Amino acid sequence: MIAARPHQAPSLLCPTGGRRPRRSSAVRALRVGLTLLTLGVPGISWGQQGATISGGPACVGCRIQLAPLVTLGSQTDTILQSLFSYAARDKRGWYFVAMTHTDGVVAVYDSTGSFRYTIGRKGKGPGELGAVQALLIDGDTLHVYGDRESVFLRNGRFVRANGLPSGVSGVFGGVLLPGGSTLLQAAVQTSGHAGHPFHVLAADRSVHRSFGGSTTEPYQRSAFTERRYITPAANGRFWAAELNRYRLQLWSGEGRLERELERRAEWFVPWKPEAETAQRRARKPPLARIAGLAVDEQARRIWVAVLVAGTDWQAPASRSAPAGARPTRRDWTEIQNLFDTVIEVIDLDTGRLLVSQRFPTATTQVIGPGLIVSFHEYPDGALSLRVWKAAVIIP
Repeated sequence: MIAARPHQAPSLLCPTGGRRPRRSSAVRALRVGLTLLTLGVPGISWGQQGATISGGPACVGCRIQLAPLVTLGSQTDTILQSLFSYAARDKRGWYFVAMTHTDGVVAVYDSTGSFRYTIGRKGKGPGELGAVQALLIDGDTLHVYGDRESVFLRNGRFVRANGLPSGVSGVFGGVLLPGGSTLLQAAVQTSGHAGHPFHVLAADRSVHRSFGGSTTEPYQRSAFTERRYITPAANGRFWAAELNRYRLQLWSGEGRLERELERRAEWFVPWKPEAETAQRRARKPPLARIAGLAVDEQARRIWVAVLVAGTDWQAPASRSAPAGARPTRRDWTEIQNLFDTVIEVIDLDTGRLLVSQRFPTATTQVIGPGLIVSFHEYPDGALSLRVWKAAVIIP
């Protein structure tokens, strides 16, 4: 059960690109074997619902090594990536990429990164797609979300189309729950559902249950308050993170908050949507924001990527552009220096931060445990998605 969704727009949330990552030697697969007490350990304080993580990593001297795994998109492919492209990965290691320069299709790449075929075509009929908002993979089945849900087999054969609930104005991701129910991370603008980021659909595709909204603050509609990064967990549960607050929450499909881990770091201060707008208008460095997360249930770890202002950040050149215009190559050159990425690994059994490391590039997604995505630019300006394999290295 794998969900994927891109950022809304580089100017609003975070730019989908970064300076060219430093190449590494081949990554050795090592597990971090740490025996930690869950009580009375410095750097973690436990409350009734969860824990606050502060201080430095528990694994002193450990580091994260990145090595390029595959590149999705070549200069000779018939499908070209855009600054809005994003990927999902299935259990065989194949990649499904949406929001390319070819509207209405999902591009499919094998485990080596070679382009194989496309799924769908532009239009509004059966098997046809408009703007693809999210992808959800379940075994050999691909669920594509836009103005409706279109279901395909992984070989591209169209299965069926389902309408979306009334009031849905954007689908950002999803999780398939036990028993065949679907949980969508979406914006739903109807009474009783607005303000909640998570929505369980009934068999008739209506919203059966909504949850996850704040119980203490008034609903403020924005891309930051409606958006969550989610990743499936064991037993029909899922982890979720807000963009503007380093807080990881474990939810059940029934809407029960089971656990919460909040990271306290000087470089990530929770902020409200208006603060981001003011920062951008004042041409100040961008605020830190979550870029993605993924759970490794076998190793009992959660990987988190955070975008922070680049060390050599400088304000982009001021200029006007037509409303809704897509970024040009000049835009790409300017946004490369906006962000660096901090990658952190947290032990789920103890709630301790294992390792934290900063990299001089902006990531666009986390598509699996230790699988980080960034953009790569060819000399002629064409873009590709580069998937990196991250590993924890013990000294």
